[in-house]
Amino acid sequence: FPHQRPENTSHKSVAPIKSGETRQRRRRKQCFASVASSKQQLSLSISELAQPHNVQSVSQPGARGRLHLLAQVPGLKLALDYAHFICMGFRQEEIDPLAPHAAHVHMRQARPGALQSKWGEGVLDIPAMVDHLRQCGYEGYLAVEYVHQDYMNTVHDDVLTETVRMRDQLRACGLR
Repeated sequence: FPHQRPENTSHKSVAPIKSGETRQRRRRKQCFASVASSKQQLSLSISELAQPHNVQSVSQPGARGRLHLLAQVPGLKLALDYAHFICMGFRQEEIDPLAPHAAHVHMRQARPGALQSKWGEGVLDIPAMVDHLRQCGYEGYLAVEYVHQDYMNTVHDDVLTETVRMRDQLRACGLR
């Protein structure tokens, strides 16, 4: 990578980290800048797709977080899963600004502290989410995504039942 320090240089040759900026954040900025530069040099017309997960890098879904990174890489779109933010305690209204940048949307119920939850325990307002996606002009697919795996303790839900419930809710919203 061009940002790595050559073996024979000293630590002092690396640009200092700005106050309040972590090495991880600086590295992320460098990577996005590199992607943007490479895309420009190669005149790529593809749309990159990024999916935020429950890690520190998605700690801010709004303007200071994801929207800032999306602006750095023209054509970058999100695989948007509201559940990844809801489980970290964000409200649906705080996630909505990401919808215009979605190329793909995952649908499942979630609640603070749980990546997915049973239908009656989730806090997502699915009809409001579908309406917001429509208002943003979203024309892509909605993927119902319930999983049964150790990741984020999602082994306790009946994925078939929850998938059918979500399908029925989406149909009630006028989707087929």
